[in-house]
Amino acid sequence: MIGDGRVLYDSGVLGRDDVREADVDLSGVRVLDLVVGDGGDGGYNDRANWAGLVASC
Repeated sequence: MIGDGRVLYDSGVLGRDDVREADVDLSGVRVLDLVVGDGGDGGYNDRANWAGLVASC
């Protein structure tokens, strides 16, 4: 998660069935980017599931 150009949270590389919960302070953030990067395999099969995301300020 990047807020106003600053990294707010980085889960690192997760496996197929891994789940992470994050409680991130979004106070004052005007632009929030949800970013998926290369998992180290050349961009093959990289994805994210933001199901259940709740964002509030």
